[in-house]
Amino acid sequence: MTVEHVREICDIADKYCDGYVRFATRNNIEFLVDTPEKVEALKKDLMSRKFVSGSYKFPIGGTGAGVTNIVHTQGYIHCHTPATDASSMVKAVADALFEEFQTMKLPAKVRVSMACCLNMHRAA
Repeated sequence: MTVEHVREICDIADKYCDGYVRFATRNNIEFLVDTPEKVEALKKDLMSRKFVSGSYKFPIGGTGAGVTNIVHTQGYIHCHTPATDASSMVKAVADALFEEFQTMKLPAKVRVSMACCLNMHRAA
């Protein structure tokens, strides 16, 4: 996450949430709004923000009966005994499950965690 990305999050929180924002345990960004009108305006704004490649900067989802944000270990960056690099696998899995992240159509909430080694550092 870059400083520019954090500043953009703060700018959005200032515009729609009186400066309030938090991160959920699975690293989802939660913008705290107090009216349905603010929710709709915020959603419209978030959906319009995309990276140059076209992917969403702030995809909406990860709640209810859907796929939550995928958490993973840092692999070779953090662990002394990594078996693989989880980041690339997580990106591929997240892309495949993106529709389920955005909707709440599954029978129950689904949590996905990936580890690079047996230690599973902080990716519960």
